[in-house]
This record gives sequence, C-alpha cells and structure tokens, in this order.
Amino acid sequence: MNSKKMSRTFIVILVLASLLGLAITHKPLRLHINNALLKLRSLLHKRKPLTPPEQLIAQEEAWMTVFVHGTFGSLMSLLSAKKVLDDDLKDSRYRMVNKKMRKDPYFFKDQFILNRGLVAIPTTLDVNLSTSDRFAAFPLSQAYETIAQHATAGKEKNLFYTFGWSGLMSQQRRRSEAIRFYNSLAEEQERLSKEGLKVNIRIIAHSHGGNLSLNLGGIAKILNASSYKPEQAFSPIYEEHESLKEMFLLINQLPTQENAFSKKGQKLFDYLPTNKNLVVDELILLGTPIQPETEYFALSNIFKKIYNFYSSEDIIQQIDWFTTKQYYSNQRFHTSIINKAAKKITQVKIMCDRQSTEQPQTEGKKSSWLEALSSIFTRKTKDPTHKELWFITWKPADNDPNTFFLSPLPAVVLMPMLLNVLGKKPTLTDVDINISKKNNLLHIVLHRHQQTFSESSICMPMSLIEAIKEEFKKWEPPDLSEPTGFEAIYRHLM
Repeated sequence: MNSKKMSRTFIVILVLASLLGLAITHKPLRLHINNALLKLRSLLHKRKPLTPPEQLIAQEEAWMTVFVHGTFGSLMSLLSAKKVLDDDLKDSRYRMVNKKMRKDPYFFKDQFILNRGLVAIPTTLDVNLSTSDRFAAFPLSQAYETIAQHATAGKEKNLFYTFGWSGLMSQQRRRSEAIRFYNSLAEEQERLSKEGLKVNIRIIAHSHGGNLSLNLGGIAKILNASSYKPEQAFSPIYEEHESLKEMFLLINQLPTQENAFSKKGQKLFDYLPTNKNLVVDELILLGTPIQPETEYFALSNIFKKIYNFYSSEDIIQQIDWFTTKQYYSNQRFHTSIINKAAKKITQVKIMCDRQSTEQPQTEGKKSSWLEALSSIFTRKTKDPTHKELWFITWKPADNDPNTFFLSPLPAVVLMPMLLNVLGKKPTLTDVDINISKKNNLLHIVLHRHQQTFSESSICMPMSLIEAIKEEFKKWEPPDLSEPTGFEAIYRHLM
C-alpha cells in the first residue's frame, strides 16, 4: 500500500473513531445510530415471504396460515427420562441429540416442518422448481392451497409459513418458544401491514405444537394484566395460576427488543413481548394432548375461534403423562371451559367411512396402557391416526382394509373443506365430521356429536384428490426405508 492510500485509510479510521466517541457521549446521535442498527438487524434477520411481490401487492386481504409441528424425536426423551419428568433438560443428552436431529433435512420430508422460527413456504407441486432437498412443506402447502381454492371458490388468499421449534418434551420449552412465536407473529403481521395487507392469522398446529400455540393465550393474559405478580392468585384455577407464574418468570428475565438485536438466530426473538393487540383469528388443533397446564388459556381474548380436531384412532394424543401433572392427556376440552367459552371453541371428531347408523361405543372411556399399546398396532376403523392427521404416509400398509383412504395425503390438507362445512353451522360446538367416498365424490358430512342426523354436507370431486396424489408421487424421497430412518437417528447418537 503506498503512502497516499495509507493516509486516506488513517483519516477514515480517525473519522469513524471520532463518530463512535461522539455517539457514546451524545445521546441524540446515539439514539439515531441505535435505530439504524435496529433497521439493519431487521434487514439481516427477518424472514420475508417467498411469494412473488406482485402477488402480494394485488392482495388487500390475506390469511397468514402458519403450520406448527408437534414433538420432534420424542423417543429420544428416554435418553434422559428423569430430566424430562423434572422438566429440566439443561445439559441433557436428550436435548443434545434433539438439537442435532432437528437440523437434519432427512426429517423434513414427511410433514410441515422447516428450519426453526417463522419461515415462509414457497407453494409448489412441481418438484423441478424446488430446491435439491425435497421438503414436504412445499407440496403440502400447495395441496392445501389447491383444496382451499376449491372450498372458497378462489376467494381466500393464503400466505403460508411454518413455525419451527425444538420439539422437546417440555412444558418450559413450549413456554419459552411460545414467546418467540408471539414476537415473530407480531413482527411479521406488522411488516405485512406496512406493505398494505390486511392479514388474518390462522394457526394449524399438530400434537404439542397445539400446546405451544395455546401458550400464546398465557402470554396475552400476562400482558393484559396491569400489575401481575407471580405470588398473587392470578387465577382461581391452580394449574392455570402455576403456568402463568412460570410464564411470567420467563418473560421477566428477557431483555427489551432494543437490547436483543445483537443476538443470533431465533434468539433474536427472545425479547420482552409487548401488548400489540395480537389476535389469532383461528387456532386449529390437530391431535393436541389437552392438558390442564394450557387448556385454560383457550379462554384468552387473543383467540377469536378455536377448533379442536381429534380421532378415535389417535392413541398417542391420550398417553402423554411425561409433560403433565395429570396421569393422561385428554382429547377434548373440559366441560367447564367449553361452558365459559361462549361458543368460541368447537370440538370436532373426524371419522371416515362410518355408516350413519353407527354410534361410538367407547366415547369417554379411558384406555388401559395395554389397550393403548395394542391399539397403536391394530386399528378398528379408517379414522386417521395421530400420524395420519399430519404426516405424509409414503408407505401405506398393504392390504389393510382400514388404511386411511387419503394416503399418502394427511388429513390436514383437507382443512379448507372441513372449515367450510363447519362454517355452515357456526353455532354448533360439539360435532362429528364423517368423510367418505361415493360416486367419484368425496363427501364431508357434519353431525352433532354422537347423532345420526346430517346438519350439513359438502362434496368435492375425487379427481382433484387423485390429481394431487399423482403429483405427490414425484416428491417421494428415495431414502425413507426403516433401516435408513434408524441410520439417520443413530448418526446423531454418536
């Protein structure tokens, strides 16, 4: 470097150092620089929708539809069973293995799951337009969109996202990651609003992703309280009070948003939430274990409408006793909550190919552990299992008369049609939906719970479903055999 260039470099360094010193001592300038850094953080870290901008500009109103996966690598919890029961996973082998598995794209190929945080999904059924990794969220969101266009006659516009979290078997992790969820939802809604979009929020959550989402209600309750102290009896319900206490302690230790801009990854959203009047227009729970630690949060004003979908074949939903003080998880909200909800909560049992005269014989009966384990391997109906509600079934069971007939598609892609039929009878809060194939049509019939009379019904051509299935075949990963799956898990145990 010649002397002239060295002199220029020295002058630039001197000027920058002077400005830095002035920024430290001069408050107005310091605030300007801080604001500039916040804007830079926003540009660097906030995820923007992958939908083409010209489509967004043309829309005045849209649904921000967010898919939240459930527990991830739950079998690995046995590596640290005592710590899971104590809800203290710090430095546990389970958490370490889970963290490595959660980054492995192998596990992104059969459900709505992408990286952690709020991630926009490019909707496509064309495998040639995707990235080299065949992430299932791409064709699943397009399948949902195709059915939504049929169900709403093209009137509904969707922006699709996944919200990814650790998936750990832990109430505390679901609380802390719900704070991230709250902040990222509020930021994204605000950003879209500045682009001229009026955005409604719909959250579709599977399994414990539903409990994470219900925790949004706990956050809202704390933010709406003028002077909440953890030692006071904030709620007459013991379980709700204890959950609010734990949530408050998590929130109270967080920095402000201005002081969190230097964090990396999802820790960017680990800041003190503020009351931004966030509203979730629809919370849709699929196979969520209903637990006393979170079910009372359904009454929060943050939720305008909640649909709780469950199935008689979903045994997994009922046997989580690891992360609740109760001996089992329920499939339905407690009657006392439904009575207080003023028709805000609708409980929906999904059935398939049931005869109109059939009546459930075991409604409300608690299965023994032996019956539950037996039911995992033998099914009695075509009703969707815990997995079939959410996961793509790339390898359906051969010659099983009770195989879920939408396979490989999961039930979640039918949600636009299910919401359509429910919308025809909005005052009903306890219903059964029977899905069947007749005369090349998919029939969706709504009944009052355990009643045979049809309240309403809709149908769609099976040719549309078959066309989606045909496109799905192109996305089937070549490496989803059981030995390969075990290898994928084993390499993270080493």
